[in-house]
Amino acid sequence: MEAEHIDLALIDRYMVDGGEAISYSKTANRSFVARLNKFCERAEWFAEDIRSEKVLQRKLLVRLNDDYLTTERKHCTPYDLLAEGLSKHYGVEAPYRCRAGVFDITLQLETPCYRRIVIPMDCSFSQFHIALQTLFCWQNYHLHDFWLETYPNGRLKDILVGSPREDEYEGETTCPDSDVLLSEVFPERKKIIYNYDFGDNWIHEIELVEIVEDYQYNYPQCLAATGDAPPEDVGGPGGYAELLRVLVDPEDPEHEHLKQWADGMQWMPFDMEKTNCKLKYCLRHGGVW
Repeated sequence: MEAEHIDLALIDRYMVDGGEAISYSKTANRSFVARLNKFCERAEWFAEDIRSEKVLQRKLLVRLNDDYLTTERKHCTPYDLLAEGLSKHYGVEAPYRCRAGVFDITLQLETPCYRRIVIPMDCSFSQFHIALQTLFCWQNYHLHDFWLETYPNGRLKDILVGSPREDEYEGETTCPDSDVLLSEVFPERKKIIYNYDFGDNWIHEIELVEIVEDYQYNYPQCLAATGDAPPEDVGGPGGYAELLRVLVDPEDPEHEHLKQWADGMQWMPFDMEKTNCKLKYCLRHGGVW
């Protein structure tokens, strides 16, 4: 329930109402047995991500329960049923309440490309990465990492977390971003760097704007946006600038070819409504869609 960002006060009330005794019993309900078996199957799908040294697999809890059920001839998720049941039982409009951070993210380009997002602070950097992918219409094709700052010459300095891998130069393992929460870095730090695609090197400057103590949702939301992000594999900021130049010049010999390529990459203008619809579910699914 904490991982789903249920209000802590509501969790306490629920636990007290549940009483101290827990009893176990058999069931002949085939529907319940089928659901339990299905859950066991889902647990096997995530076996490679399970950390044996931990009892609570926080980073998997939400994804494990992200499944559809059929009840009263309609499809729903366990999360929908949980929120509906708590709201009805305790007479609250929304059962969610958490601490969230408002961040400004600026992609380093010749043209403006900026987003403002609010996201629960107990999300991991892996979840933050998925939200950033959604914000900038990336497809999660490439590796990424988060850095503390940059040198004056623009070179990245002091890696924070990233895609788990062996460093090809130093033989060190990059700290998995699924193991570190935003609250462990912010608000102690105000700014960090997000780098996506080590070939194109898309550098995003992330700045903490404020902390919201009573955020009433369990998912991130885009609050403001300026400009469109480049398509994948365009060749970095220089390649993107060249793409924009060719696309506005129908007389350029590369115009038709690059236009077809951009269309094939499903590159399109930023859409706030669609982006927020995706952000509502992207953290549960653990991927970009």
